[in-house]
Amino acid sequence: MVYQRISPDRKERALYLLLEEGWEIECIADVLGVSSRSIEQWEANYNENGCVNPHSPIMGRPCLLDQIMKDEICELRAENPSLPLDEISEWLAIYHDQPISIPALYHNLRDLGLAYKCLSRIVAECDDGFRADWLHNMTVNYTAEQLVFLDESSKDDRTVLPRYVIEGSVDSAEFYDFVVNDLPNMNPFPGPNSVIVLNNCSTHKSDALREAVEASGLLNATLLCLQV
Repeated sequence: MVYQRISPDRKERALYLLLEEGWEIECIADVLGVSSRSIEQWEANYNENGCVNPHSPIMGRPCLLDQIMKDEICELRAENPSLPLDEISEWLAIYHDQPISIPALYHNLRDLGLAYKCLSRIVAECDDGFRADWLHNMTVNYTAEQLVFLDESSKDDRTVLPRYVIEGSVDSAEFYDFVVNDLPNMNPFPGPNSVIVLNNCSTHKSDALREAVEASGLLNATLLCLQV
């Protein structure tokens, strides 16, 4: 799972798409990799205070988690009861710009009536049986010349390739732009360079990205998710 911190300019981009361009909240959430609730909260903050991150007028030590965060944590808990604390902590820091320590998170969740064990992250993708099935499917149905890997790549500083590399993590919108810009270099399936292979992180699974690939006409590349 890849997390991205929600910076103020990213929040402002969401509001620009909502208020100026007339995008639907669900579409913005999908492209930018944020929740619809967050966008609604930023819009409310902007309408009331003129900015997406208003300073709190409350004196004293504020509560670390607001009601939206609490509601979404409850939803996460319902979807995945075994979700470890470290993943929830990272999710709060990235998607809500709210860093919180594991002990503080534990006490907040306890106050919500949610019991969690301090578990280390278990990488669900490391399933040998699933990997074997995926590898068999790729071997039987695709050839090496069809595959184009558009995510992590190795490089050195002795060629022209580094100038085309985006180092570090990117959000859904940046990755969408990156893939769409590469579509003209693809070919119709089943020709060479006709299958885009990605890992299964959330920024690669947006409906907008899949629709852009499928709607590319003659460049009808097949979008897959690499489970490793």
